[in-house]
Amino acid sequence: MTLQAWLEFVPKIYPVAKDLIRLRETDSEAATAWADRMDELREWLLDLTRSFQRDGALKDQWTPEQASQFLWAQTSVQVWGLLKRDCGWSEDAIANHLNLTLTESLLQDE
Repeated sequence: MTLQAWLEFVPKIYPVAKDLIRLRETDSEAATAWADRMDELREWLLDLTRSFQRDGALKDQWTPEQASQFLWAQTSVQVWGLLKRDCGWSEDAIANHLNLTLTESLLQDE
């Protein structure tokens, strides 16, 4: 999957992203900034899952919309933070396990 770029980017943005996530409930500018970034990410993921479907790679039980939303949730900054900070996983372990489980969940067997 081409999620590797995002999974490598999350550690770089994590310090700021966790603050935006926390502040978005009480700070409209933080909420807008976070929403803008997440809208862009969701659009990119939808393009990705549409390409999976077009190429016959997306499992039949998924629509591109559902698959992109699932990818967005599973590769979120929040999930990354839980695995890294709370569970002590390495960045490589997070990327490897997410890539493996998401590939198995979404893509047809080769």
